[in-house]
Amino acid sequence: MWRYLTLIVCALVVVSCDSSTDGDEDGNGGFRPSTTFYGYFIDDAVQGLLYRVDGGPLQPTDAFGTFFSDAAKPMEFFVDDVSLGTVSEGTTRITPTNFGTSGANIARFLQSLDTSPGTPGIDLFGIDLAATPIDFTQSEAAFGADPLVVQAMQAAANAGATGVLVSRSAALAELAAGTSTVLDVADLADVAVYPVEPGPVTEPCFVRFHADGTGESICQDDIDGDPTGDPEQFQWRIENSVAVLEFRSGQTLVEQVILQRLGTTANRISMQVTSERFDCDPNVEPCIEGGVQTSITALPIAAGDFSGKTILFGTGAGETFTVVFNANGTGSISDGGSSEGFQWQVDTIFNNVLLLRGNGAPGSKMVFHELILIEGTVDSGAFIALLSRATDTNNNGMVDDAEADATREYEAVEPLGSTSN
Repeated sequence: MWRYLTLIVCALVVVSCDSSTDGDEDGNGGFRPSTTFYGYFIDDAVQGLLYRVDGGPLQPTDAFGTFFSDAAKPMEFFVDDVSLGTVSEGTTRITPTNFGTSGANIARFLQSLDTSPGTPGIDLFGIDLAATPIDFTQSEAAFGADPLVVQAMQAAANAGATGVLVSRSAALAELAAGTSTVLDVADLADVAVYPVEPGPVTEPCFVRFHADGTGESICQDDIDGDPTGDPEQFQWRIENSVAVLEFRSGQTLVEQVILQRLGTTANRISMQVTSERFDCDPNVEPCIEGGVQTSITALPIAAGDFSGKTILFGTGAGETFTVVFNANGTGSISDGGSSEGFQWQVDTIFNNVLLLRGNGAPGSKMVFHELILIEGTVDSGAFIALLSRATDTNNNGMVDDAEADATREYEAVEPLGSTSN
């Protein structure tokens, strides 16, 4: 129906994302780590930054600054046709400081080119720069006076940026805030997060942290109405600026998850996640796994936020679609060419998820949508949400694991206008 930007969601706990390890056997019945991985470019999250691995094809980073790399190969980064430089070996987190003496001016350059000022992260899409080398090692004054930099600021202004070069001190302060590795209680207490990570699809899970040190994780099967699963309970604490989550069966420790912050932009926290399970056989499956992921804070929502409203949504790809929320719990979603009816409600377990369940007309596959509010408020008409779409291919009334793996996609959307019915 629409072209979705694929933001694959994985579980923060319970199941593995395995972005830094794979399931390849080492010849002795065990598992060996892979050299390929997903990582993030952070000066705030940088979207639209081009990169290539070992001279390969150019690829853009997404809204979370995500790149795909190889630990043993160099990576070169570009803003349009302008090279920022090369990082000799891949790593799960790259910031301007990885470029040595060029780092301060690269931070200034990226922050100044943001075509969506006032919104989280740095957006470089739409900038058109000439393929002329810029010397990022210059002094603050010389860099600001460089004609190539002045031209770049004008090109950025034409694409929606302020067109003003950020000072060195301001850029470094912003860089320090966005790349802080300190995680404290206030970051997680009374927060519900939705982990977002590229890579193999497992189960998308909400994780809710309570200020009293308890929490629960609920995965897609539970949200989709599968009666066989219940939220997993855990206890959490902060130790040496990292979060420790412990899952127990009675008094027995079953799994421990370590969260280490890599960077922050607005309501998104990029973290290195390491999970150790104590109830598995290392000769059959990996018991210690890890990966990098971004967790999005999901804001509380209520039925009244949507009841009686028609919302025109837009996507980063320039597409639009209309969602109608009738007061009786029915609705429709259309892109101008086709339309799907649905039933809607706020999830009964997590009040951070709006469920849209397709009507499943005869001969069609039932479609499941979920909307998560991540910024702003619905009543203001200014908000950003994450919308998922999955298909019940076997027509059993729910999305099982295999169907979620095969059909679930995610897209960041925001309203172009909101009016009451």
